Amino acid sequence: MTELGETQMRVIGLSKSFARSRSPLDWASGRPAARLMAVRDVSFDVAKGETLGIVGESGCGKSTLARCLVRLLDIEQGEIIFEGENALAHRGDARRSYNRSVQMVFQDPNGSLNPRMTVGECIGEALAVHAVVARALRITQPRHVLHFLYFAGEPDARSAAEALRALEVQAP
Repeated sequence: MTELGETQMRVIGLSKSFARSRSPLDWASGRPAARLMAVRDVSFDVAKGETLGIVGESGCGKSTLARCLVRLLDIEQGEIIFEGENALAHRGDARRSYNRSVQMVFQDPNGSLNPRMTVGECIGEALAVHAVVARALRITQPRHVLHFLYFAGEPDARSAAEALRALEVQAP
């Protein structure tokens, strides 16, 4: 583990591009598909205890960068060093541990919800996938998690009963 203030994540020269569709002229001439450079040579350090916010215009590569950092997309070049280790080399348990530690937070929380699952089922699935609780506890544990989250922060206008009822209703 890192001490407060030490570098927890270092990204060096991260780049990601995507192949564009080939035009009929490209097909006829045998030219390879052009590449769209989504993220080019991004480098930064995040110290333990710091929060990194990525801002920019629409289409500038923020989401692509985030997807690369959480390893949803493979990068073409660069390094991701997390807690002193090469995150790109992680496999198995090390990869699962990295995935629990580095996650995206979406601007639109509704985009994270599955309309076919209750809020409780969404929480239960996340707990089970990250092995926070045994799969057998997926039914009961979300109640405790939501109760903790509600009382751990600043409660808003919702009552605890309303928060717990959210576990039984379908997500919007």
